[in-house]
Amino acid sequence: MKTCPKCGHTQSEGNFCGKCGTALISNTTHTEPTEPTEPTEAAATQPDSAQYYQQAPQPETAPAQPNEQIEKLKSESKLFLSFLLQQVKSPSAHFQQVNSGLKNGLLSIGLYILLTALAIYSIIRSLFGAAYGIYDGPSIITIVFYLALFSLLVLAVNLTSVYVTSKLFSENQTFSEIIRKIGGYFALPIALSAVSILLSLISSYTVSGIILYIGIILAFGTVPTYVMIKLLAHQTKSIDGFYAFLFYIAFTAILGFLISLLIMDSAIGELIGYMGMDF
Repeated sequence: MKTCPKCGHTQSEGNFCGKCGTALISNTTHTEPTEPTEPTEAAATQPDSAQYYQQAPQPETAPAQPNEQIEKLKSESKLFLSFLLQQVKSPSAHFQQVNSGLKNGLLSIGLYILLTALAIYSIIRSLFGAAYGIYDGPSIITIVFYLALFSLLVLAVNLTSVYVTSKLFSENQTFSEIIRKIGGYFALPIALSAVSILLSLISSYTVSGIILYIGIILAFGTVPTYVMIKLLAHQTKSIDGFYAFLFYIAFTAILGFLISLLIMDSAIGELIGYMGMDF
């Protein structure tokens, strides 16, 4: 339909109003088709969100790092084992290595005390089990504790005797040097205690006890005496080495007697008496 803009007359055909002759205006609005807009350069380069998340690089998982403490412990264990094997082959190799190997000496002494306590516990437990069918003796913690205390007291006597004798008649030795020298000879006692444990597990109590006894004599008697002899043989001051050695024996005997009185009046003495050991 077309409408006259002047009089308002409408008609379907013709370009001029049939009533007043004015040019007509069509009621139909023609909208020009719009061309599709080109995507802007920014829109074209904008990645799809789903595609972005699919293509986004995932963070790589870092490989598990080995525990430094465990690796250090493994390394130290290997070095200590090598030290023990070397001492079994050549026990005196460490003697002249000044101010070195103190840790190995301490570890050797500690390991020997632990293995000896385990050997004693194993023998006692096996004997009680064989005789009574049940073990009703002291616990392994009690035996380890009191034997460790007893061993430390005996070692204190040995260390003090060597220290005093060397200071008076030979080279001035520090306690750390004496510990290093004595601990370096503990490889054989350690091996004997380990063998004693194995023999007790197969019920060879007599041989196990003999080997354990030999190890104790070596650790607390022979080794300190041998170290003292080597120090006196190397250098003596104003007195013959023989008399210096006699001084060491006398000093050790007196100090050991005093310590034994202290031990026998304590819980250690009760434990030793319970186990039937003569001190």
